[in-house]
Amino acid sequence: MPPKDFEDLIGQMIIDEATRKGILSGPRSRMLQGFNFTHDEVEFLLGVRADSLEAFAAQCNKYLEGQAARKGTERLE
Repeated sequence: MPPKDFEDLIGQMIIDEATRKGILSGPRSRMLQGFNFTHDEVEFLLGVRADSLEAFAAQCNKYLEGQAARKGTERLE
């Protein structure tokens, strides 16, 4: 999954208060159904503990950086 789905999610959280509230403190699993996340990504997103958009986005960014680093390492092996 490219980071585009993460970008779409964060973008939707920025422009739509219901999405933002749903992801931060509501039915997150239901809110994620409209996106094309992998099982592992959904597991990560369900485990994020954040009380603000900024904190949520920061954790997503850290996750994506880790994923990119792992893929880069795999290609070098």
